[in-house]
Amino acid sequence: MVLTALSLVESRASRGAAVAAIFIATAGVLVYAVATFDTAHFGRGRFRFVVDERGYHTVCHWRQRRLHHSAPTWRRRLRGGVVAVAALLLTFVATALRACPFCPAVEPTFADQRAVADWAALVEVVARSDSAGPKGETVRVRQLLKGDDPPVGGTLEIDDAGEHPVGALLLVLRADGGDGAVRWTTRTVDELGYAYCFRTPSPREPMAKRLRYFAPYLEHRDPAIAADAFAEFAAADYDQVAAVADAFDMARVRQWIADPKVSPRRKGFYGMVLGLADDAADRAANARLLKKQITADEDDFRAGFDGLLAGYLLLEGEAGLDLVDARFLRADPAKSRPGDTRHAMSALRFYQEFCDGIPEARLEQSLRLLLARPEFAAAAIVDLARWQDWGALDQVVGCWDAPGADEPATSRAVVGYLSANPTAEAAAELARLRGEFPDRVAAAESFLELFGGGLPRRRAE
Repeated sequence: MVLTALSLVESRASRGAAVAAIFIATAGVLVYAVATFDTAHFGRGRFRFVVDERGYHTVCHWRQRRLHHSAPTWRRRLRGGVVAVAALLLTFVATALRACPFCPAVEPTFADQRAVADWAALVEVVARSDSAGPKGETVRVRQLLKGDDPPVGGTLEIDDAGEHPVGALLLVLRADGGDGAVRWTTRTVDELGYAYCFRTPSPREPMAKRLRYFAPYLEHRDPAIAADAFAEFAAADYDQVAAVADAFDMARVRQWIADPKVSPRRKGFYGMVLGLADDAADRAANARLLKKQITADEDDFRAGFDGLLAGYLLLEGEAGLDLVDARFLRADPAKSRPGDTRHAMSALRFYQEFCDGIPEARLEQSLRLLLARPEFAAAAIVDLARWQDWGALDQVVGCWDAPGADEPATSRAVVGYLSANPTAEAAAELARLRGEFPDRVAAAESFLELFGGGLPRRRAE
């Protein structure tokens, strides 16, 4: 399940968080199974962990028709706690995966921190404060952002504020805990940084208004401002970003793509942004740059490369897809880079999910090319099933015994595809495989029954 889920968040900002959450949730399911092994009877109940192979959301289904408990109280509490924790983690992953499809992991934004703070202000360090601890500081309030105690001109001691010289300006946020504990968050700012924070729109404001405010601050000369502005876009949905495409200076975005000093992990987002251009001259210039980037020979892993490919598909449509096919999908496995091929798969998923212009049949044609490459066949089959490309039946079944295939993953993908396929031909093929390979099919079906594997279930049982 972890490998299946990872294949979906390969280009996502929250890959690390998703890995941790999915791993813990999986461990929770195993603990649950141990706690109920000798004391619970499930009848026809099922626990299914389903990850949408588009890579944009995770769903946990609990379906139970009959459950008889004879477990001790501690085991019932353990089971309840595990399920609650797993549900919370899966909710976190689902929220994270809805954000920008081509953005790296980011820290909470200033607007998010201010929204949960009880008090926020611009302060000036006036003295070191031994009474507040070894890193304590005495500060004077210069301007309030939120709250009124202490007021402007008042002083306070901040515990564990860090090492700042007298006269330094700090942005300070205070969160009052329910148990009386106080948590301080401080960051060093100058007048420009404070002005940025002071004018930052509240999370309650319309998203379009908020993103238009942050767009001019992308790649700002102040790294903290640039990081915060980018984090706001990283937390936005694709549709929300597309709605403010006119807020981007496309000439500047092209410069960022070509600039080696700009973080490669941000360039995936900027590549997607180039694909949103409306002006004909910008679109032509953007396409030329992206094609140059895509066709450049690189030896290292290319972070954000899926975003560049997605932007190129947005601009060039089927002609762009022809290039992707030739370089990354149909390419000789001995000469192609697996990482680039995975990026191309991510770009296809993105386009199928959010965009139009390229017919679905043409997208499916590209994805089918990977059925001839055993290392990518399982993931491609899952996508074809989710896209309901039932015309690929013969090619999918042909993967069952393809040389070099990852047998467990491929078996699960083929069985899942046949199970979801509503045609009589698929049912006949599944029955044939059950007869010829009973153990292998049973193992695949057991896995899919427990974890889902990202495959749809459309045929009535």
